[in-house]
Amino acid sequence: MTSQRLEALLAAGQGPETSFKSDSTTPAKLAETLVAFANAGGGTLLVGVIPRDGALAGLTDPDLALDRALKAALAIDPPLIIPLPKVSVAGGEQVLVVTVPPGLPHVYSYKGKYLVREGMRNLPLSPRKLRQLMMERGAVSFEALVPDGSRLEDIDWQKAEQYLAGLDLRPASSAEEALLQRGCLAQSGSELRPTYAGLLLFGRDPQRWVRSAEVLVVRSGGANMDDSFPKEEIRGPLPDQIRRAEAFVVSNMRRGVRLSGLERVEETEYPVAAVREAIVNA
Repeated sequence: MTSQRLEALLAAGQGPETSFKSDSTTPAKLAETLVAFANAGGGTLLVGVIPRDGALAGLTDPDLALDRALKAALAIDPPLIIPLPKVSVAGGEQVLVVTVPPGLPHVYSYKGKYLVREGMRNLPLSPRKLRQLMMERGAVSFEALVPDGSRLEDIDWQKAEQYLAGLDLRPASSAEEALLQRGCLAQSGSELRPTYAGLLLFGRDPQRWVRSAEVLVVRSGGANMDDSFPKEEIRGPLPDQIRRAEAFVVSNMRRGVRLSGLERVEETEYPVAAVREAIVNA
C-alpha cells in the first residue's frame, strides 16, 4: 500500500471497510475484526493507530505485530486466507496493513462467534442473517437448515423407522442418531431439531414448513385444455408424493398388450421406471 493511500484511509477514519487497532491489541480482538470484515464486503485493518481519534502511534515491534495478525487469521474458523500483511509508513510511523478481500467463499467465526461489520462496529450476525449468508456462500444448503419452531414431535417416527429399517445400521444406533447422520436432524443448542430435509421426508405436516412443497398432476385430453380434466394436488411427505404422482401418471397412460410366447404382457405408453425417475428429478 502506498503512503498516499494509507494517509487517505487514516484521514477518512473508521467505517464499514476500515478499522484502527493499537499496537497492543490482542490476537483475539484482531480476529473478531477480521471475521467481521470477511462476513461483510472485506476491509482494511490498520494496526498501530489509536482507535479513539485515529492518531498514529506506530509499531514497537513490526515482526511481533505481523505474528499477531497471522495468529489471528489462523485462529478463525475456517482459517482466513488473506494477502500477507505489510508494514507501511505514514507520518513517520510504521503501520501494519491487514487487507481482507471482498467476495470470500466461506462464512467465518471466531470461537463460535459469527460477526459482521456494520458501520464502525463488529456486531453478531442474527440467526436469520447467518442462515442467509450461509446459503449465499454455499456453506449450507436449504434442506440442512432448521426452521424456527420445529421440534422432534413434528417427525412421523413410524415413517422414519420404516425408512431406516432398510438401511444397514448398527444395533446400537438409534433412529435419532441415524437421522442426525443423514442431515434430517441437526443439533440446535442442547436439543435435536428437524431440518427442512427431515420435515420434507418424514414430517407429519411438511407443507406447514414449506407451503410450495407439493405436486400438481393434471391430465389433458389434447394439446389444448378444456373445462373437464383429471387433476390432483398431492401433499404430504416427499416419498408419498412420488408414489401418488407415479400412480396418477401410470393410471392415465395408454396400455397395450403383446404376446410373449403363450403369455400376455401388458405394456404402458412410457416405461414406468422412466416416469418414476422424471418425477423424482423434478
